[in-house]
Amino acid sequence: NVVLEPQTAGNSFDFDYNISNIGGAATGNYTVSFYLSGNDFISGADKSLGSVSLRSLAAGATTGNLTTRLTMPGVNDAFWLANGGNGDYTVGMIIDSANTVTESNEGNNRNQGQLIDFDTLVVNGTTAADLVGSSSNVVQEPLTAGATFDFDYVVQNLGGISTGQPIKVSFYLSSNATISSADYFLGEATVGNLAAGASTAALSKQLTLPQPGDPFWTGNGTYHIGMIVDSGNVVAEANETNNRNRGDLIDRDAVLITGTQKADLLATLGNVILEPQNAGSTFTFEFDISNQGGLATGAFDVQFYLSSNSTISTSDQLLGTTTLSSLSANSSTGTLTVDLTLPGINDSFWQGDGTYYVGTLIDSGNAVDESNETNNRNRGLLLDYDDLVVNKTAQIGRRENDDFIGTDAADFFQGLRGDDDIFGNGGNDILRGGRGDDDIVGGRGSDIVNGERGDDFLVGVDTATTINPGSNQIDRLIGGLGDDTFFLGNSNQSYYTDTTSTDYAIIADYTAGEDLIVLHGNANSYSLGTPAAGLPSGTGIFQGNELVAIVQGDTAALSLTSGAFGYL
Repeated sequence: NVVLEPQTAGNSFDFDYNISNIGGAATGNYTVSFYLSGNDFISGADKSLGSVSLRSLAAGATTGNLTTRLTMPGVNDAFWLANGGNGDYTVGMIIDSANTVTESNEGNNRNQGQLIDFDTLVVNGTTAADLVGSSSNVVQEPLTAGATFDFDYVVQNLGGISTGQPIKVSFYLSSNATISSADYFLGEATVGNLAAGASTAALSKQLTLPQPGDPFWTGNGTYHIGMIVDSGNVVAEANETNNRNRGDLIDRDAVLITGTQKADLLATLGNVILEPQNAGSTFTFEFDISNQGGLATGAFDVQFYLSSNSTISTSDQLLGTTTLSSLSANSSTGTLTVDLTLPGINDSFWQGDGTYYVGTLIDSGNAVDESNETNNRNRGLLLDYDDLVVNKTAQIGRRENDDFIGTDAADFFQGLRGDDDIFGNGGNDILRGGRGDDDIVGGRGSDIVNGERGDDFLVGVDTATTINPGSNQIDRLIGGLGDDTFFLGNSNQSYYTDTTSTDYAIIADYTAGEDLIVLHGNANSYSLGTPAAGLPSGTGIFQGNELVAIVQGDTAALSLTSGAFGYL
């Protein structure tokens, strides 16, 4: 008797039995074998389920009720497939299967009847699908990070029934030879219903590797690309453990991958050393840049901006640019410093005295291909920018006699009324006297010096400079209304005479009979002529071959010995 019915393929069950010796002599030890048959006739050709050895049984004796634990063949066993799968089967025994006992009747050791020496039962779950990958290959090898490639594969159903429905095949990238769903997902494909014992044709799936610098990468080297069959677990299978990791070129392929790393630049320090500052002042900004990527950067630029808010962008005021040499992977520049100059007094950038922000933009020229292009700016206070209080951003004329002194930056001054004294200092300044008799000195840098109304004294250079005042600067002197005096030298030296063609003054509106041009020395040291091609038009004043100034306006009767010129 099979104790528990029906049964399922692969299950273990109890078989109860009782054996009698109806002969007249003891048996001696003997063996009982148990078989599974596809019909109700038990033979040694059936599926063996096991055997037991029993001790000698006396004449006319019985064993009493015995129990042996037996196990059905597993799902998709060839026995089931040969006998049609689920249905009625017979479990029975053959007594003295080794023929060690000499018996009066050797024909009654088996097949005596239902519940006598065999039992018929229903067995289910004998067949199931069993899906595996049976071929896999990365077509293009080696690969580079970010590449798109073809993965060829074949799926097979080793089971005894069809899948009954489409299945998904998922593809993964792994840093080792064990493919799992925790690896990098590359994509999936759908395979249609697959009959028992059938294979797909050779299939191909186009996949794309992670981009260089992706956190997945551990560097260049060998990786594994593999598949998980029935990744959605929609098919009940005889073996759920062979849907992956059967072997190289079976359901995975090893491939060499290069170009996995990128640089990743970001600032870790941004600090204005001395605060507060005044408009036009030069200050020191310290910064530190790290490359957190796995690849050296090559040379790159860092730009420094002044912003009215804490968001640094290229629309802010550019203060300067520095170029840094290549930064190796996972390294830092250490603390660096740069001297920067704020916009000058009355610059249009200023929105009044108050808090501004100085920050960095790393790799401003986009010379470095980075894994993260969004962290080159605006990471945080003291990381890549610093707040800064700026004072003295504006000086406004008061309709009186104003005194303005500029900075080394580009300043703008408007004198309004009154007799103003304006000194631009350094930078490319715009200086306007307004009404009144003004003294305006441009200083260093290429300035626009405009007397506007009144009888003004106009100087383009820094008169305190004792060697080549006006060197490498081009100043524009505009008298405006009134009797104006343009100084191109003093009693000690001429201006704009450093033997190059990159420095001269432009007197933009000379008016004969009103204005005076002052030179150093005497008329014999100078000549009038035409400026070289490419220079502004007008009458050139030369000291030897050196161009000192270009006079524009009423120059038809201009003469070095006339009242148009004065000499010191």
